Amino acid sequence: LEARARLGIAIGEFYPQQQQLGASLTYNRIPISLPYNFVTNTYWADQFGAQAAWELDIWGKLRRAIESADGGFLASIANYDAVLVTLVGDVATAYVQIRTTERQIAIARDNITRQQTALKIARAKFQYGTATKRDVYQAENVLGATEAAIPQLNIQQKKKKNALSVLLGMP
Repeated sequence: LEARARLGIAIGEFYPQQQQLGASLTYNRIPISLPYNFVTNTYWADQFGAQAAWELDIWGKLRRAIESADGGFLASIANYDAVLVTLVGDVATAYVQIRTTERQIAIARDNITRQQTALKIARAKFQYGTATKRDVYQAENVLGATEAAIPQLNIQQKKKKNALSVLLGMP
């Protein structure tokens, strides 16, 4: 909007910078007295005038100013378009990251179910003497690491949703 206004001002400089218009109308009555006679002379007087003044663009100063303002206007449009492209790219990136995080959470929950089954098997093997306590500890360790990853993924997902809300300008 600012660049468009600057272009309008530059174009306006090309036209007359001062305009003046004036008009007047008068009615005159002049009494003339003669002996035995009284005569009045009346007449109307009117004036009309117009005046315009502007700077002649002999060296192209005003034309160059218009070209410069037009270039600034087109550059601001290009900047606006570049910001829109960046915004669309950021929105797409945030959306893909949200979907990726959702899938990671689903995979982690699926892994927890499988790892709980693996822990039950490791405990049963240890109980019947076909595995060591180390196998049970490893299964518990893997299960705990996977369970600990889910809150971090949830936080990451909420951050990305908030970022997407900011980018879209929506609560």
